[in-house]
Amino acid sequence: MDLATGPFGGTQVRTFFGQVPAGVLALAADSHGESAVMTICSFTTVSIEPPLLVASIRRESATWPLLKRAPRLGGSILSHCQAGLARRLSTGEARSRIAGTPVTRLDSGALLFEGASAWFEAELTDEFPAGDHCLAVLRISAIGQQSQASPLVFHRSTFATVSGA
Repeated sequence: MDLATGPFGGTQVRTFFGQVPAGVLALAADSHGESAVMTICSFTTVSIEPPLLVASIRRESATWPLLKRAPRLGGSILSHCQAGLARRLSTGEARSRIAGTPVTRLDSGALLFEGASAWFEAELTDEFPAGDHCLAVLRISAIGQQSQASPLVFHRSTFATVSGA
């Protein structure tokens, strides 16, 4: 077993963290008449009571300032058949990524992607700096899921499915 010591390059760190499959979350909302979406592969539950989730977001993100202005955010955990959607949602102009995509718009402005394996509505309750990212704490107010949909995962810099899920 060989262990490399720092300092590490960005590619080396991404390759290391890529050894663990991660779910793919699309976070979206209409805020002040603008629709915005970003994909996040680093998120996890923090608390069951109250239901809290934390998402790791690049500090350089041009999309996050648009989303965090929204009163509520829609979270869609993408399903195994949505790899193409995940690619499209993670590139290009933040305001135009949603164009032509089937979404459900909640009264709160939260946007949910049809065909996802699970959905939630949440509000941003806190944000903490963490290196070149920030940790956004989201309090979940509504949840839903498709019992038959397998999740999409991001593993070793590519989208994959969970076998047997």
